[in-house]
Amino acid sequence: MPNLKLGEILLSEDLVTEAQLDEALKEQKKKRKSALGEILVNSGVIAKDEIQQSLAKKLGIPFVNLREFIVEP
Repeated sequence: MPNLKLGEILLSEDLVTEAQLDEALKEQKKKRKSALGEILVNSGVIAKDEIQQSLAKKLGIPFVNLREFIVEP
């Protein structure tokens, strides 16, 4: 999936609707320094973990949730 855009991945995984993505892309054009994932998370459309998993798919790397591991001090 490295050639896909983040929005395409989110749509293919049914994490956002076409309307939600379009609205977020419009917002991104207004705020040029805001990332699409950040806009979607801040607007409550998607969870941060879901964005992180989708970005991992886009980059072709495994996603590891470190909250699942106990780190000894």
